[in-house]
Amino acid sequence: MAACKATGKAYVTAIASGDPAKIAAQFTADGTLTTPEGIFQGRQAITAYEAAFVKPGVSDEDTFKTARQIGGNVIVCSGGYTFSFAPGGPMKEVSGTWTKVLAKSGSEWQLEALAFTYTPPPT
Repeated sequence: MAACKATGKAYVTAIASGDPAKIAAQFTADGTLTTPEGIFQGRQAITAYEAAFVKPGVSDEDTFKTARQIGGNVIVCSGGYTFSFAPGGPMKEVSGTWTKVLAKSGSEWQLEALAFTYTPPPT
């Protein structure tokens, strides 16, 4: 669970920065982000997707439910989130669930895949 919490904290910090490239840097070079809007593979595609949502003033709060290590270099984590949009945006917040696959590269864990849903879908 420690690796899940550490990478989760780094991800939330990247979101709070308001910089989509910092969020994409949390992923492996060919990592995958799966959202209700589509599947985005690679840091460039993830940066472009995040640019539509992440602005200064956003925040993300994650809760952790499960963690399971598969072999020595893969961990699967799951939990929930509440994402608060920047003030003045079209929506105030959205929440849902997520599943993350972490891959170990050297001594570092990075996101290989992140999939999230909205609960309930935003209107």
